[in-house]
Amino acid sequence: MSGREWAARAVCRDVDPEVFFPLAEAGPELVRQEARAKRVCAGCPVLAECREFAVAELGHWVAGGLSESERRELRARLPRPAVAAAAVAVVVPSSASKRELATAGRAAIRAGAGRAEVAREFGVTPRTVERWVAQAREEQRKRGAA
Repeated sequence: MSGREWAARAVCRDVDPEVFFPLAEAGPELVRQEARAKRVCAGCPVLAECREFAVAELGHWVAGGLSESERRELRARLPRPAVAAAAVAVVVPSSASKRELATAGRAAIRAGAGRAEVAREFGVTPRTVERWVAQAREEQRKRGAA
């Protein structure tokens, strides 16, 4: 399937989205809340596609059957080229807004994808990629200052 067409078949479309946003910060309650969301994911026919997307693109909440911390650990264990390939492999539909395209592009850059690869895969100019690099650095700087 191209783009995120798989999402139309996701089980979570028929579930209250709040299930995937645990409110507890730590401890047994967080584990319970994450387990509830993961049970929904476990029966999903597009779990593999969702997990690939979640690892490459998402930071918060439960997605792809993985918690935020599990995705972070998985990304840390993957070689940088694998993370970059996963980020670039996320196909952005032609109907995506400029903002959605830029978000995906910055994610690929943060994952370690090369500038030429990002320009080619996202169909943008090298100048646009340079702008995304600057934005990604600024986002990182702000996260570091917080």
